[in-house]
Amino acid sequence: MTSGRTGPADTTSFTCGVLLKGANGPGYPGVRNYPLIRNMQTSKMPLQFCGSCGIRRHFDVQTADSGQRFECPSCGAVTCSESSFSCPALLVLSLVFAEDKLLLVKRGQPPYEGKWAPPGGFVEAGESLEAAAIREVNEETGITLNEDQLLPLAIQSLPTLNQIYVAFLIPLKQLIPPVPALPDVLDARWYSENDYPTNERWPPAEGFDIGPIYDSVRCKRFDFYQRMENAMRVITTGHKVTYLWRKT
Repeated sequence: MTSGRTGPADTTSFTCGVLLKGANGPGYPGVRNYPLIRNMQTSKMPLQFCGSCGIRRHFDVQTADSGQRFECPSCGAVTCSESSFSCPALLVLSLVFAEDKLLLVKRGQPPYEGKWAPPGGFVEAGESLEAAAIREVNEETGITLNEDQLLPLAIQSLPTLNQIYVAFLIPLKQLIPPVPALPDVLDARWYSENDYPTNERWPPAEGFDIGPIYDSVRCKRFDFYQRMENAMRVITTGHKVTYLWRKT
C-alpha cells in the first residue's frame, strides 16, 4: 500500500494519471480499466515507484505525443504523464474496532508482503475518501460499512514517498467474521491490544504506539493525528496539542 515518488511540488501544472491494464492487479481487485486523470502540480523528482503495486521503478518507458508512459513489469499498470514527474498519491486507511479489537489484514502482495496492516489503498478517480475506505475494507475483508460509521482519525503527509494518507476510525458494536480476499490478502483477523502483532506489523507503523488509539475507542475520546514532514502530533478535546515526535 505504500509506493512513492519524492520531491517537493513546484508551480508547473500538468495532467497525470494511471491506466490499469488488468482488472485484478495487486491492490486493485475488480477495478475497471480506465485512466485516472487529474490536473495537479508536478514534483521535481521523477517517478520512482509504481502507483499501483508500489514496486520500485524499473519501468518500460515509452514516449508519445501525449507524453511518457511508464509500464510496471510487476503488475502491468501504466502511469501516463505529460512529463516525467508525478503528483502525490492519495490513500486511505481504515482502523475498524469492535469489542476492543482492531481489524488487520496480512498483505499478500508487495510492498510489505506478509505484514499486518489496516485495510486500505488508493483513492480512485471520481471517488470520495469515504467511498474508497468502504470499498477497500469490503474488497479486503468482505465487511460492509457505510459512510456514517467513518470518523476522521488522521492525515499523514509523506513527501519523501510523495503520498498523502487519510485514516478513518470505525467503531462497530460487534465483531464481524472477516473473509480475506486471496491472494491479495493472506489473512484477516481481529486483534486485542495485548495480541497486537508488533513484530509483524507493516514498516509504516513501526515506532508508533497503537495503545492510545485502543484507549480512545474504549473511552470514546476523540483524538486526531497529524503527521507532517518534520513532526507528528495528536489533537484532542479543547484543541490540546501533544507532539509525539519532532525533528530538530
